[in-house]
Amino acid sequence: MPMVTLVKNFDVTRLVKVSKKSGLKFTVLLCWCIGKAASQVEEFFTLPVDGKLYRYDKISFQFHHVQMDGGHAARFLQRLQDEINEITACAY
Repeated sequence: MPMVTLVKNFDVTRLVKVSKKSGLKFTVLLCWCIGKAASQVEEFFTLPVDGKLYRYDKISFQFHHVQMDGGHAARFLQRLQDEINEITACAY
């Protein structure tokens, strides 16, 4: 299966501070940011089955080339960073 693999560094410094300040686990906050960012990318709600694309309500983190290209995946990663920054901005 054709796949896209991207590696990106995220600045989670502020998210760590929010985690410590609020008592919420870092992983919980990060998962919330991932879900919020992914919910804004329509291609995350499609799944290839038997050569056809189907819309569904779960989130796929495999960047399958049939679903999206590298640009879509990169936009998601940027939105994830934006969500991390937004949640931390609200906490201060």
